[in-house]
Amino acid sequence: MFRKICNVISFILICSCFLCCKKKEKTVTPIVKIPSSKEANTQTDPHIKDFIWSCMNRNYLWVDNIPSLADNRFSSNDEKLVFLNSYNNYQTLFDALLYQKGVVDKWSYLVDDYMKLEKEIKGVNISMGYEYRLYQYSNSDNIFGIVMYVVKDSPAYRAGVKRGDIFVEVNDIGLSRSNYKNLLIDNQSYTLSFAYIDDNVIIPSGKKVSLSAIEIFENPIFLDTIYTAENQKVGYLVYNSFVADYDNTLNQVFAKFKNQNVNQLILDLRYNSGGQLRSAKNLASMIFSDDTNKVFMYTHYNKKLDCYYIQKYGKEYSTLKFSNLTSGDGGVSINTLNLKKLYVITSNSTASASELIINCLKPYLEVVIIGSTTKGKNVGSVIMKDYDTLGKINLNHKWAVQAIVSKSANVDGFSGYESGFDPNIEMYESIVTLSSLGNLNEPLLNTVMAQISGNLSGTQSSRMATSEFKSFGFSKDFGQHSDQFIMDEVNIKHK
Repeated sequence: MFRKICNVISFILICSCFLCCKKKEKTVTPIVKIPSSKEANTQTDPHIKDFIWSCMNRNYLWVDNIPSLADNRFSSNDEKLVFLNSYNNYQTLFDALLYQKGVVDKWSYLVDDYMKLEKEIKGVNISMGYEYRLYQYSNSDNIFGIVMYVVKDSPAYRAGVKRGDIFVEVNDIGLSRSNYKNLLIDNQSYTLSFAYIDDNVIIPSGKKVSLSAIEIFENPIFLDTIYTAENQKVGYLVYNSFVADYDNTLNQVFAKFKNQNVNQLILDLRYNSGGQLRSAKNLASMIFSDDTNKVFMYTHYNKKLDCYYIQKYGKEYSTLKFSNLTSGDGGVSINTLNLKKLYVITSNSTASASELIINCLKPYLEVVIIGSTTKGKNVGSVIMKDYDTLGKINLNHKWAVQAIVSKSANVDGFSGYESGFDPNIEMYESIVTLSSLGNLNEPLLNTVMAQISGNLSGTQSSRMATSEFKSFGFSKDFGQHSDQFIMDEVNIKHK
């Protein structure tokens, strides 16, 4: 049902019954001039501006809070054109249509190349192949980075970069709050200078590594293994992104867990900032149940879309059930563990689809969180491209809108985790105890294993390493497309 609903949104966008729950109001038809590639590049084309406005008017979750998006905002196309042309580029127009940007809406964005975005959603990025966390010295603006994990067979992996490595310079320039973006994020090729920590002092080691970004296909299943603790079989899964193309591979991991009688699961989401909804639903089904009569989540849209769905599908329109098959082509039977308890390792970078897993499983089983408070994203987005009424995409530009269109709730109706989920056991990754992921001495994993075995006397301590340094941010958080909870694509059709 949910997939059907997502697929018909494109029809809704040209349907005159959008205002089905209230008296029909006067609307203005879209501006139909087809842009030239030159106009698209200079961001002056009224068609693309109208496309952006239409996306937001019809789909934006907070549309009722933006007067400029009201259905009766314009009395004529001329008035609408004046409004659109009052913004000298697409981004300023888009920003003006957001509800309390950076405060309420922290996640909607505009992209100039939807093909690149679609690749990123599938785990394909131009990258050196490592993720890092930046730390700031407490008494200055200088910062340094620590490698959190390295993607196998990536440039960083081949260069010998490993978890726990500390870097202090890029191209022989020390990192600071003012230059890290230009040096570290915007560069496709650079040289890192490494260091080590001794008694809370960062000391250059003299080691340097040169890296160049390439296209990387990152498997989100970073690590899976099985431990034994007090006669219990404990599955451990480090899962770094929700990517539907890997759902069948993930299902094979759970087949292994099931065949080896795993009865406890540690789901490590400390580096997982989100991804595709269908993958979250499938993972939840693998953990808890493949009973398609059980509710995984409810989804709510703006009033216009909610209204349409109620008339079209009835009150069950918003219900998404657990799965018994993986999604997409080649879907296979879900391997489910039917667990009654789940341990989740989190950080302040755990977001979106990761938080959806926590929220939607909480009514059914005990969820124990170890780590730090999650980010707090309970809303979802879709990719909106520019299609004509025949379903043909506009080839003159690649602009797309990735806007927040929905809010999720679990079977109990709870959706209020805007401040994130607090951990049952609060711990942080320490810059001096970064054991390899999967190592039983790694403090967060060690703590969970102690909880499972009951051997709490051996628990490792992992608070913030020292007051000399404070966390400045995680590399995934610096990207424009971070913290994603992605639903199916929406096509915006212009008459």
